[in-house]
Amino acid sequence: MDTSDAVLIVGTRALITLLPLIPAYVLFAALKSQARVTGPFSGLKIQLGGAFAAYFIVLIVVSQGVGAEIERFHYHTWKVTGEVKFVAGGTKPEYAQIVSYMRPPELPVRSDGTFEFDVPVKEFANGQLEWPQLSMEVPGFEPGIIHLYEPTKKPVYGTRLIPEDYDRAHRLIALKEPVVIRSKADVKPYDADKAEKPVALAGNQ
Repeated sequence: MDTSDAVLIVGTRALITLLPLIPAYVLFAALKSQARVTGPFSGLKIQLGGAFAAYFIVLIVVSQGVGAEIERFHYHTWKVTGEVKFVAGGTKPEYAQIVSYMRPPELPVRSDGTFEFDVPVKEFANGQLEWPQLSMEVPGFEPGIIHLYEPTKKPVYGTRLIPEDYDRAHRLIALKEPVVIRSKADVKPYDADKAEKPVALAGNQ
């Protein structure tokens, strides 16, 4: 378990324990109400009364609701390493000019074009991961997009996936090829006359 996970669990449990004190105080100090709780609970027979009974009731309700929401998903930090490559016919910009995004945090690229990002990845209770999209932008160049993925669960949408070394045990993804950032001047404009034309099959003619 990560330290961040342990801190989250301890902090949440402390909040769940202390939060019901407020409604319990309101019920018995301000409204002069009475409450009693009796019956089996987790294999034990309990019999509570007064303010503690109200506190116990609110504690159970709050812990069940908050606990279910916390267990629904949580975040782990993954490390993503790789390199950037410019494709340009003219002068190439400095690597430090690249502005990388994870939507929302900014991710810096080193002066030699390499990078190492710590990326929070949402993980659901069933172990499924929800990957963020990384974007690298430089004025005058097409954005470099990084789609993270599990090798056994590649995205089905039509996009270029950079080969990667995937290590789930250590939460590490190392890109095996550079992130290519092309100059907009080198990108040929769309020409409808040169685009591929659909060809009717013989059976449909």
